[in-house]
Amino acid sequence: MNLATYKRNRASFVIVVGILAGISIIYYQSLLDYEKDIQWVTHTYTVIENTKEVILQVNNAESEQRGYLLTGKQQYLQTYDIATDNIPKKLQVLRQLTRDNSNQQRRISIFGSLIAKKLDSLKVTVNLATNNNLPLALRRYESQQSQQLLAEIQMLAKEIENEENHLLKQRTIEMNISAAKTTAVTIFGMIIASILVGLATLVTNQELAKRKRVENSLQQASENLEVTVRQRTDELIKTNQQLQAEISQHKHTLKVLSLREKEFKALVENAPDIIARFNTKLCYVYVNPAFEKLTNILAQTLIGKANRQLNLPQEFSRIWEYKIQRVTQTKQENEFECSFPTVSGIEYYHTRLLPEFAADGSVEFVMSIARNISALKLAQAQLIHDAFHDSLTDLPNRALFMERLERAIALTKRRTDYTFAVFFLDVDRFKVVNDSLGHAIGDQLLNAIARRLETCLCSQDTVARIGGDEFTILLNDFKNLNDITLILKRINAVITPAFNLNGHEVFTNVSIGVALSATSYNLPEEVLRDADLAMYRAKALGKARYEVFDSSMYAQATELMQLEMDLRGAIEHQEFLIHYQPIILLETYKISGFEALVRWQHPQQGFIFPEKFIPIAEETGLIIPIGYWVMREACRQLRAWQEQFPTDPPLTMSVNISTKQFSQPNLIEQIHQILQETGVEGRSLKLEITESVIMENKESATAMLLQLQQMNVQLYLDDFGTGYSSLSYLHRFPTNALKIDRSFVMNIGINGENLEIIQAIITLAHSLNIDVVAEGVETVEQLAQLRVYKCKYAQGYFFSKPLNSKLASTLIASGLHSESN
Repeated sequence: MNLATYKRNRASFVIVVGILAGISIIYYQSLLDYEKDIQWVTHTYTVIENTKEVILQVNNAESEQRGYLLTGKQQYLQTYDIATDNIPKKLQVLRQLTRDNSNQQRRISIFGSLIAKKLDSLKVTVNLATNNNLPLALRRYESQQSQQLLAEIQMLAKEIENEENHLLKQRTIEMNISAAKTTAVTIFGMIIASILVGLATLVTNQELAKRKRVENSLQQASENLEVTVRQRTDELIKTNQQLQAEISQHKHTLKVLSLREKEFKALVENAPDIIARFNTKLCYVYVNPAFEKLTNILAQTLIGKANRQLNLPQEFSRIWEYKIQRVTQTKQENEFECSFPTVSGIEYYHTRLLPEFAADGSVEFVMSIARNISALKLAQAQLIHDAFHDSLTDLPNRALFMERLERAIALTKRRTDYTFAVFFLDVDRFKVVNDSLGHAIGDQLLNAIARRLETCLCSQDTVARIGGDEFTILLNDFKNLNDITLILKRINAVITPAFNLNGHEVFTNVSIGVALSATSYNLPEEVLRDADLAMYRAKALGKARYEVFDSSMYAQATELMQLEMDLRGAIEHQEFLIHYQPIILLETYKISGFEALVRWQHPQQGFIFPEKFIPIAEETGLIIPIGYWVMREACRQLRAWQEQFPTDPPLTMSVNISTKQFSQPNLIEQIHQILQETGVEGRSLKLEITESVIMENKESATAMLLQLQQMNVQLYLDDFGTGYSSLSYLHRFPTNALKIDRSFVMNIGINGENLEIIQAIITLAHSLNIDVVAEGVETVEQLAQLRVYKCKYAQGYFFSKPLNSKLASTLIASGLHSESN
């Protein structure tokens, strides 16, 4: 390029640059004007939006206030508080936005004061509602003044928006003019610039065309060379990186393998499990130290030899060789348990044999891992033992006894000459030992009895403890009944001597029920049931004896069970009724009261007397609801008689209290409730309590009897003379009368029996200043003798049998008055 051309090109460039600069200045000025107009339009939109937001918040406050007034829910107050907090902030924003517009500033000032009034009005209304003045709050909310204030706020807001909308229209027009001007300048500038650039480019391209062609050729050659060098360099770098990675990976693999080898060796060498490897010839190729310790054979001696070549148990070697051959043939792992004799005893192992495969898929080695499970075997054996043995005596328990009894029954089906017997033993008065000496001594006694019973039997027999103080014996294959008698005598002989337990000499006996094998037995439960029934018969006949089961026992037990079921239904169906036996004041031969005697009107069996069902009721606890029913019904009837037949003193009612009923903690409360419900005074109720009831509840009896005495309830000792007859408790316990048992009265006049006892009881009662009632008076002689001894009251068939309420009412009305001839 020559100098003239260079100067010409430079001048052209300067001119072009100057023209472009002028156009740029004009464009920039237009752009500034357009941007300013946009800011004004945005500013106006912001004022309008904030004005609408203020109105929205005022409406929200109004709406949430209304919701709170109507529902009283706190959630409306929370939204109301948010709205009232936002309104001042929005007003402050409006003041800042319109600070250059005096008209708008004036309007916003008025707008703010109106809103402040509105907020104050809302606040007062909410406070009224909060202070439980809701009616006034509602009237204030619905007032015309409140609605007018809201309308003024909305109207002023509308004026502000109209002013801003007017400004928005003007500023929008100005913005559009600025935009059009900017667009025209931009288009003109772009056209001029394009023309100038095109001319400059054309001239420049012509000058540079030649040079470009030369440079392109040189550039192409240089690029080709550079590409070739770069490719070669990349290949070398890549190859080097691959080599470095392979070397690093190889080193890492070697390190990991070495570490794993050390870890594996440490695990195997220190493992408590017996680990060994065998080749296909059944020879050892590796053993860990645990294997050496077990066999007491060094590894170097074991390696290369099979089990049969070593001094190992023959059975152990045979089993292992067979198992290893199986793994080699089947190519599958195998698990089994085996035992190994040691100095300390037999050790048990759970063993896994794992095949190790060669490259061709054949088994190359067999890995053996054996774990000692001797403790587990011992625990399993102990669990089995515990499951079938009593934890206290270590005798067989019910489960094991029933299993052996079941086998014995099955044997009788196969062998006609086989017989067995089952003894059911219950320790007499065992509860006394527990209650007096404690359960620890009781446990010792049971253990000692178990040891003595074991001495009475042969190894083929079974003695078991099936619970509590109950033992059972299975006598296998006895020859005749003499064998049973001898064993029963042997049992009695070993149990009778004293037991020395921690310095205490304890004497006891056992009641035994015997059930003999019979082809009719199919279940062990049936044999045990019959032996149990026989044992209860032995207890009922005086204890310390044995009874052999017969079919009448089962029939009697079935009858008692049916009677118990009927008794439960009798309570529900109200099958009980009361008969009343009069009690006579012997001085006047007038009725002083009655004894309430319960009867059971069975729907099928008719009348059932108390001696038949009361013992069952006592045993099952049904006596408690029955006793309360009798007391309530008897008191109700007594109150009716007292109102119908007023006497001085009023008629009384005697009600029997059972042992279980007396031991109830709420007895006093129940009696008090019955007296209140029926309106009977306490002095008209006489509770008959046997001596045994008091003696079995000595600890609580005194307090309970004193409470009854405070209620003026009379306390009679029933069946006196047949029980403890202890003089000491007559002083300790508050008692109002003694009742002479009928067993003494009925023998009066027959050789003069029992006269001394009756006279002693009456004399004792007189000395203690308490009354006497004689039961079971049936003859004139008995009555005469009782009058001679100055017995105050009497009852019995001589006067009247127990009567229903209707006949008893007739008896009262007739004014019973009998005198002895």
